[in-house]
Amino acid sequence: MKKIYLFLVFSTLIAVSCQKLDTTPDGDDVTSDKKSEVVANDPSKAVAAVNGIFAQFSQYMPNYSALNAERHNDFGYPSVMLFTDVNGNDMVCSNNGYQWMGNDLTYADRIMTSRECQIVWNDMYKMILTTNNLIAASDSATTEPQSQFYLAQGLSVRAFCYFILAQLYQFNYTGHETATCVPIITPENLKPSGSGRSALSHSAGCL
Repeated sequence: MKKIYLFLVFSTLIAVSCQKLDTTPDGDDVTSDKKSEVVANDPSKAVAAVNGIFAQFSQYMPNYSALNAERHNDFGYPSVMLFTDVNGNDMVCSNNGYQWMGNDLTYADRIMTSRECQIVWNDMYKMILTTNNLIAASDSATTEPQSQFYLAQGLSVRAFCYFILAQLYQFNYTGHETATCVPIITPENLKPSGSGRSALSHSAGCL
């Protein structure tokens, strides 16, 4: 009899404890709404997002998974600077097959499937994604100085990334004044299927 009684007590306790158990699934991603709530309560929390943006400028091999290869010339924005520097006419260097920038010296990086081309494209749009997350979590009408400061950094970096993309993935301005620019991705027009080139001219639409 005692065993039956104990069994009933434990069964009741288990049933009650299960009812109080929080079974709401929690994902790994923090939504923009949740970020906005956190930043609204404490504007200084936005510094983490800003630091994340600038950390990407010098990240080592951020494109390892995308390229499925280790590229020692894949280290963030300094790579982009070296690629474009070597593309210039004032670079005194020959393609001896021993340096990282051989494809840029011979302009083989102009092909869309080249790894250098993919590195630049991926780096810039990854930073744009990060800035979009910051901007989406910020109140554009805020008058709080610290929030304005962090929002301004996000907007500035995003404009800078589009400035780089427009220079590298668009024709020269003369003769193409109304040509469409690179895709402009914002939190408002983000689509799973992707976005086409900007309908605005590259002189105005990418900044």
